[in-house]
Amino acid sequence: MAANSQCEGLPEEVATSKIFVVGAGGIGCEILKDLLVAGFRDISVIDLDTIECSNLNRQFLFRTEHVGMSKAKVAATSALRYAPCFPPRKVEVKPFHASIMDPTFDVDFIKQFRLVISPPGQRSLLLTKTFADARSHVNRLCLATNTPMIDCGTRGRIGQVTVSLKAKTECYDCLPRPAEQHYASCTIRNTPSQPIHCIVWAKFLFNQLFGLADDSEDVSPEEADATTTATAADSRLAPSLAFHSNFPTGHELSKQMTDSANAADLKMQQWSSKLRQTFRKYATIANYDPKRILERLFVNDIQYLHGLENCWINRLRPDVIDIGNQLATRWADWLDREEKPWNLLQCIAVAVDSLKNLKKRLDALGDDACLTWDKVRQHCTPHLLFVTSSNPKDDDVAVDFITAFTNLRSHVFHLPILSRFEISSLAGKIVPAVATANAVIAGLATMKAIELLKGEKIEISAVYLGMSSCGATLNGQLVCPPNEKCLACSPFPRAFLKVNLSTFTIYELEQKVLLKEMKMRSPDVYFVSPSGASQILSSEPGELDGLLGIELGQLSKDNFPAEMKEKTLKQCGIGHGSRITCKDFDLDYSAELLVLNSEDTESSYYLLERYDKVVENEEEPPAKKGRMEEVVSVPISC
Repeated sequence: MAANSQCEGLPEEVATSKIFVVGAGGIGCEILKDLLVAGFRDISVIDLDTIECSNLNRQFLFRTEHVGMSKAKVAATSALRYAPCFPPRKVEVKPFHASIMDPTFDVDFIKQFRLVISPPGQRSLLLTKTFADARSHVNRLCLATNTPMIDCGTRGRIGQVTVSLKAKTECYDCLPRPAEQHYASCTIRNTPSQPIHCIVWAKFLFNQLFGLADDSEDVSPEEADATTTATAADSRLAPSLAFHSNFPTGHELSKQMTDSANAADLKMQQWSSKLRQTFRKYATIANYDPKRILERLFVNDIQYLHGLENCWINRLRPDVIDIGNQLATRWADWLDREEKPWNLLQCIAVAVDSLKNLKKRLDALGDDACLTWDKVRQHCTPHLLFVTSSNPKDDDVAVDFITAFTNLRSHVFHLPILSRFEISSLAGKIVPAVATANAVIAGLATMKAIELLKGEKIEISAVYLGMSSCGATLNGQLVCPPNEKCLACSPFPRAFLKVNLSTFTIYELEQKVLLKEMKMRSPDVYFVSPSGASQILSSEPGELDGLLGIELGQLSKDNFPAEMKEKTLKQCGIGHGSRITCKDFDLDYSAELLVLNSEDTESSYYLLERYDKVVENEEEPPAKKGRMEEVVSVPISC
């Protein structure tokens, strides 16, 4: 009855407003339900993903019988039962089993909606490389059509809801996003100093043992440096190398190394060569025996690292784990295994158990198969056979593996031991989902949708769900005006482009700057020279025939013309201080780049920095200035 009265209280023009929801995952399901309960009657939802067993514990519109079916289609049907005005009034939830990056969902498509709510799921925008790229694309579509956008997301127990209004609030691209973290291989393999280093190492180990092995993701220690002494090598390396077949004993090696320093260096290289066999090959030879794998990783490899004297001048040496005396512990599904850090015995027990279970899954697939917990990687390598199991606990096994080996390595290197929940969150692509957080964020997004469509003044443009010592909190951010330097929503987007004009090519301009950094879709580039205006890049194949003699536009790295890969900006007539205009007619977007030459930079290096005004003969971009943000904290209880 209360729901019906609420439906009656929603203005007709609001109730009939067309809403577009991007994603039917954990938050998307909650949003669909909340919108219908609130009284909205015309909703469209898009998602490319299909339902898996692991979704059922937090995506409550799905049931066991829906596994393998389209999320968008099932969510649209299941959500209708929450509509309080159905069937007396027509209620429609229209599903699209597709990617928002599909050309079908262009500016003309978005124009039909009064509001876009974007809680993108893991594969709802599969053609993009990251969630940031996906949300940025939706942001550009909304800016091009002047459509209000509500962006929302969660990560564990935290989340956010952000309202974007063209020319009134910050858009998604107004603030810089944190760059993707990259870690030096020597740090990951030799001297981890943070728990995240151990997490990356554990992910590499998973791929080496069961997944798509990559030489750059080797988990074996880096080779010894040139300053490692022969004495250290003899005393510390021999125990580790004795584990491998055909290695000389420490006594034999010591005699060989006394012949000359060169002989010692040569032997060190031979050791490293044998030690650096791929870990997948070693595990296969060892028949994936858990004891041998654990001893290799946490005894022999650590003893090898002890020989790298220079690594331990200002840090603690890693500890060797006594694997033999710890293997008697059996795995148990203890009640607090998710929230509390595991002890050493528990980590070893889970490591052994997960190794056995994952090996069974790998054996069941055949020689050419791979296991993966990374859906993005699975999509990007369709030529390989990956497993999608119907058992929801299979995902738990992968997370158990990462958690156990992360904490074992953290123990070895005297680093903090983290809980399973913390590790799965930091692992990046294994993102823990909390149903209550999804529900809170979806409710806030629905409230913001009603405010916007009623025409109420938006005073708080962003709400953040966080955790503190007092429990859950909601932090509201007052409306911030658009960033004048934003390349997405500024009325006149302008930026510096600092490159080596003699080496930076048109292909790099399109792929690295226009598509990757500026998030354009179908770029056209125009250049005004003393001799007149010319177009140097076109999104229409054949349009530049007779000008540059080649066809451009929508080209991948593989089929991009070889002659164009070598054509530099300088060869196109662009010089220091030149201005080029970049247009994207699909997104109704235009930007100006002021090109600055830097002869001392590498060929592929570029610097793209936004600026407010056109600066004549500017050698360096102006310094960035920070902005103060007002935040209002409103504690809530959960």
